[in-house]
Amino acid sequence: MTEIVQKHEVLIYELVQEYVEQNRVFNAKQIVPYLTSRITKSKINLNEKGIKLILQKLIEKDYIREGTTLIKSELLKNQNREKIYTFIKNHPGTFFQRIVKELRYNKSVVAWHLKILQKFNCIDSLNFDNRDIYVVNDFPVVIAKIVYLCSHKKSYTIIKYFLKNHSNVKKSDLYKRLNMHHYTVKKFLSLLEETQIIKREIKSRTSYYEFNKEYFQSIIRKYNLSV
Repeated sequence: MTEIVQKHEVLIYELVQEYVEQNRVFNAKQIVPYLTSRITKSKINLNEKGIKLILQKLIEKDYIREGTTLIKSELLKNQNREKIYTFIKNHPGTFFQRIVKELRYNKSVVAWHLKILQKFNCIDSLNFDNRDIYVVNDFPVVIAKIVYLCSHKKSYTIIKYFLKNHSNVKKSDLYKRLNMHHYTVKKFLSLLEETQIIKREIKSRTSYYEFNKEYFQSIIRKYNLSV
């Protein structure tokens, strides 16, 4: 029975593809008469209720989406969209301006393709450091944040300091030795603490920071990150 259902899903998916290739926008209600007609001609035992159930499954699996002329199998055939997707895959935690700069695409082009990729759940976005950062679907959020911090010049300067001075680091040490504004140091210490790269301990009302070197290096090795 399962095999029959899967075959029917493939058939319906192929018919939806045929439908949208005629430059028609996919609408689950409007497409049913078209599918019913095509199924009837093929003499396959699948009624309207069965067609609707399969359409719902395909939508839930993100193979098709309401209001578009696209289906998932065709999504990355667009060269610009494929390049944006690949860039995000290779640079988890990247952000809008970096994509525009590195790929040299118009902002509106990048915005459009990001919207499509998100609509089909190919990529996710999250707000971090007051900006949206992007990852491919199911990529660990905390790792994306760490990669972002490693790619940011000022936060990476702080990370490099911690790599040499693992423990008992005070904010004032960073202000003075890195010649960095206290607000900038405070902001990135908070973000680094959020990702558990550093830990904070208060002694006599003074905050001391310790670098979680083993954790940081294990992530670098596991995800083959270049820092």
